[in-house]
Amino acid sequence: MCNLAGYIGKDRAAPVLLKMMKEQEGFGGGYHTGIVTIHEGVLHWRKVLGDCDELLKETDALDLPGTIGIVHSRSKGFGDTEWGHPFVNPEENMAYVLNGHMGPFYKNKDNEKDIMQELVKHGYKFRTKTPESVPDMFQFDDNSSIHTSEAMCLLIDHTRKTSANWNEALAKASSRYPAEIIGLMLCAETPDCIHAVRFNQPLMIGRSADTTLLSTTALVFPDNLDSIVQAPIRSVMKFNRDSFEVRPLNDTVGPVADIFPMAAGYDKIERMLSKDKGCTFTDFKNATTEFWPKNMPPQKDMMVYEIMRLLRQEGKIIFRDFHVFKR
Repeated sequence: MCNLAGYIGKDRAAPVLLKMMKEQEGFGGGYHTGIVTIHEGVLHWRKVLGDCDELLKETDALDLPGTIGIVHSRSKGFGDTEWGHPFVNPEENMAYVLNGHMGPFYKNKDNEKDIMQELVKHGYKFRTKTPESVPDMFQFDDNSSIHTSEAMCLLIDHTRKTSANWNEALAKASSRYPAEIIGLMLCAETPDCIHAVRFNQPLMIGRSADTTLLSTTALVFPDNLDSIVQAPIRSVMKFNRDSFEVRPLNDTVGPVADIFPMAAGYDKIERMLSKDKGCTFTDFKNATTEFWPKNMPPQKDMMVYEIMRLLRQEGKIIFRDFHVFKR
């Protein structure tokens, strides 16, 4: 899957974010990579077609100013650099990154068409528009496509014009066009905050006295944090360096499986490791699918990441060459 991370602290955000992302790329990412920070009320972003090494080689991403930022790396994709995250609004004062997929909400094509028509009517332009029909992406009547995450970024921006604040706009837009996602947003108007929306895809929160870290997996967090917790499902959040606000998403988005089959998953993954000299994150995720309910979206990725973290704490696995190996 794709990976993302966020940082709010006293140090420059870019080096911290790129270190976390480079450590995550073994589990997913590397097709597109991008980063955005805020400094003195201005967004600074860079993105490339490629992995973290490519981002560092082709841009000055490591030197971006600001002590708050978000980063994203996509595991598979289509298109040029514009198809990478982050996506920005027309005023370039808001940026959005997203992990996930449509899941059971993919069938709601009429809703998607209404949103597209509304954005076009209000003059929005699409940096990712391509004449090709791209599976699982927003489609126009002429079969041209745009990146779904760009459409979501612009929908949030459009919703902000009739909402009290950016967090409310994020909640309304995510409820109007729901999906199995985790999204992070930066806004120049709120330069000390990271806004987040989570349906079911993984997001971990790490905190110390003067730092907040967000990541797809806590495997990339340092050891000196005061607390590490899972972000709540079906929620919209706002993070400051020393505070955290959360509100539920509209009930219309539906339920998420919230009881982890940890024992069964742990046993399955441990047995896989005992029989095989190396396994990938995807191998583990696919092998534990059977333990989740069939009638609601699962949290497979979150559970696998947490089992891997537990196995590493127990000294049973090491990570090497983009694989997990039994000790």
